[in-house]
Amino acid sequence: MNSSQVSSPPIATQDLDATETEPAQEPIQPLSKNAKKRILKAQKREEFKLERRAKEKAAKAAKKAAKREQAEANKAKEEQVEEGEENEPSTKKRKLVDGAALPVQTLSEESDNKVEVKTPSQVRKEPFGAKIVIDLGFDDKMTDREIISIVSQCAYCYSSNRKSLHPFAALLFTSLNGRTKARMDMLATYQNWKSVEWWEEGYNLLWENLAPAGTDEMTLGREYTCPVTSVAKPRTSTPKENVVYLTADSDVELMELNPEDTYIIGGIVDKNRYKALCENKARAQSIRTARLPIGIYLKELPTRKVLTVNQVLDILLNWVEHRDWKKAFFDVIPPRKFEAVGKNARRRKQKAEGNDGEEDEQMEDEDETPTGDGIADSTHD
Repeated sequence: MNSSQVSSPPIATQDLDATETEPAQEPIQPLSKNAKKRILKAQKREEFKLERRAKEKAAKAAKKAAKREQAEANKAKEEQVEEGEENEPSTKKRKLVDGAALPVQTLSEESDNKVEVKTPSQVRKEPFGAKIVIDLGFDDKMTDREIISIVSQCAYCYSSNRKSLHPFAALLFTSLNGRTKARMDMLATYQNWKSVEWWEEGYNLLWENLAPAGTDEMTLGREYTCPVTSVAKPRTSTPKENVVYLTADSDVELMELNPEDTYIIGGIVDKNRYKALCENKARAQSIRTARLPIGIYLKELPTRKVLTVNQVLDILLNWVEHRDWKKAFFDVIPPRKFEAVGKNARRRKQKAEGNDGEEDEQMEDEDETPTGDGIADSTHD
């Protein structure tokens, strides 16, 4: 065979073609400034996190050590006190607050200033002998909104008397009928009010059908069925001469409360539509009347001297506690009553401040005036 005829191996054209068609790699782009900043921030956060965790661990360890030392110190102190008590008899003291004994304290307790403070509910109350009657016999003379207001005031009266350190001996709500009774039923809690009497009849049953004063038969046959709880209970009674109706139209200033008397507050909200309503009612029944001495102690009061039912009761309770009419008035009467600013001026001011008179409407609701509220004079708007 001729050597020139020997075939040479085939050339790998496919590999050459592949290398020729393979795209060239692009050069790596440098990081932007913002990207570098983000990477640095992430690194700093990671470093700070590790440092913070190390500090937290150290703080927890220090706190545990401090607690352990404190516990050991307390234990040593208790052991020392116990040893002292075994060697010396402890001296105990008993203190009295308003006649009530406080828990016994040892000298070691007193040295640590561990003095027990009693809450108002734990302090023994001393009731004042007088009775309070809220006369609700004006259901037909009030609007629906006024009915809502008088029911709210009755709730405030109950709350104030219950929380007082010197509550009145009895709190009665008489002539509970009509819309007032229906509104009361919506409260759903007044059935549980304690030391309260609810009468469908008028307050005149306080003295009617009574035996002569001082006799054992004075309270016999006085049981009635409560229209709210349907429970039979004795009806409160008092001689007619001990009944005083508080009304702004009276000529008599009430200078002090008599624990033997029963004071009636007219439960009506009428914005003074009815003139001398409670005064005329008391005269028709031949019972005494009186008014709170606001005109004597608060001559500088620029606004009308009218109060809500619950404000009158709060003033009476305050007087029982402090025996100071002026303090009672200043503690109960809202400060705005002492400002010589009318309702329209208040509304303009509130509108300028963006309140749109909402606060004034609330004040107006509070100012809704019970006619027989025992206020100082009979000034009407």
